[in-house]
Amino acid sequence: MPWALFGEKALGSFLPDLATYLPFTAGAQLYAVTTTGPPLDPGVGAALFLTWTAGLVVLGMVLFQRRDVA
Repeated sequence: MPWALFGEKALGSFLPDLATYLPFTAGAQLYAVTTTGPPLDPGVGAALFLTWTAGLVVLGMVLFQRRDVA
């Protein structure tokens, strides 16, 4: 949750062109919430949010398998 509140806003202020494509901003586009940067179509926001989610799940699975002690 701290990433959604602070990290994404801080990164978006340094890289405003990238801010629209960050995970929580893309998810907010599903509800047409006003965010920084140009608005995305809700379908594009959903696809982008799904891509972020799938990528983070795969990263978590890889890290879990590498660090599993059992």
